[in-house]
Amino acid sequence: MKESAIIADLREGGAEIAIGHREENIPADCAEVVYSSAIRKDNPEMLAAKARSIPITHRGRLLARLFNGQNGVAVAGSHGKTTTAAMLAQIMEKAHREPNIVLGGMLPLIGGNAQRGQSDIWVVEADESDGSFLLLEPRHTVITNIEPEHMEHYGSVPQLERAFADFVKKSGQAIVCLDNPLTAALAKNHGGHCLTYALDAPVADLKAKYITHSGLFTEAMVYHRGEKAAKLRLRVPGRHNVANALAALYGAFLLGIPFQEAAGYLEDFDGVGRRFEILYQDKDMLVVDDYAHHPTEVEATIAAAKATGAKRVIAVFQPHRYSRVRNLYAVFGKSFHQADIVIVDEIYSAWEDPLAGITSELIVEEIKKNGGDPLYLKGETAICRQLEEMAQPGDLFLLMGAGDIRQTALALRDRLGGGK
Repeated sequence: MKESAIIADLREGGAEIAIGHREENIPADCAEVVYSSAIRKDNPEMLAAKARSIPITHRGRLLARLFNGQNGVAVAGSHGKTTTAAMLAQIMEKAHREPNIVLGGMLPLIGGNAQRGQSDIWVVEADESDGSFLLLEPRHTVITNIEPEHMEHYGSVPQLERAFADFVKKSGQAIVCLDNPLTAALAKNHGGHCLTYALDAPVADLKAKYITHSGLFTEAMVYHRGEKAAKLRLRVPGRHNVANALAALYGAFLLGIPFQEAAGYLEDFDGVGRRFEILYQDKDMLVVDDYAHHPTEVEATIAAAKATGAKRVIAVFQPHRYSRVRNLYAVFGKSFHQADIVIVDEIYSAWEDPLAGITSELIVEEIKKNGGDPLYLKGETAICRQLEEMAQPGDLFLLMGAGDIRQTALALRDRLGGGK
């Protein structure tokens, strides 16, 4: 739809990319059209492919074509799957296992979100949003958590749970977090098929204890079935990232990498693009961009920001999709309690049409009901102006959302002086 740094990299690699969607973008010798769930059926390129009887393939089915039959690990879950998969990918890459990698975010180590490896090892992020993860047949599976999300596809929580249960059945062995009620139930129901990890649950195969935070660093001791297995030191903040690291360590262990060796490969893990990504840092303040767009993610990301020791966490949130706001606005209202200042932007529609009566003000009013005093500002210019006016030494500006809020974060970075 528009130019980006990723498109520039793809062009440099030889890809031919058109901006905008038009029938003529499909070449005369096109053998197959691949699309994602973000593409509507009335897209002109989809209609042209159908009219010309060109095979049309969902991206999930293409990934399955490449992945199935390999020594693959698929990482799934409502939250944390991108970072967990990226951590596992970094471990396997630094261990010289030449993995094939497909992620939903940019991994600095490989300079992108995908890599063709020279082995049969695959590390992929499995997308449950449209059910396409059920096309995969993993050797091993990681399930980070399950929460009511993507109800427009599943219709009900039991249907969502059933999909994850089917996904686990397709796996040779599953690594499941016990800290989440739905994944704990999944592990219980599938017994010996599951290995477990946890931060809080009293009993799990892999545990993290003695978690400490210092600025952007997090440390913990890792225990495997009661025995000390590794010392973990991360350059990304937050308890949720310790949980993500446990899942990655367990996945690497099943692929033959000892826990302590794998932990060492994570010491210079700088995160994934748009996951607590530091866009600007000086002695006085930080600007952080994050993909958080669900209440659980928002709460965890703000907690991670607070753990850095910032004097104030100023959270800017761009809601994503009208349907998500309609379904979760009351829960969103309880997710910002650790932020010192909250600003709510307009809803980013993605591909959805507006819904009557559904606006960001629903979230604003819920935050007020929970004791907050949020600001409702519309768009990059108004938000950046407000942030500049209120800026104080020691501030951490946390801009969150799955839409184009990153552009606001970049604009704020430039206003504050640019550079990292």
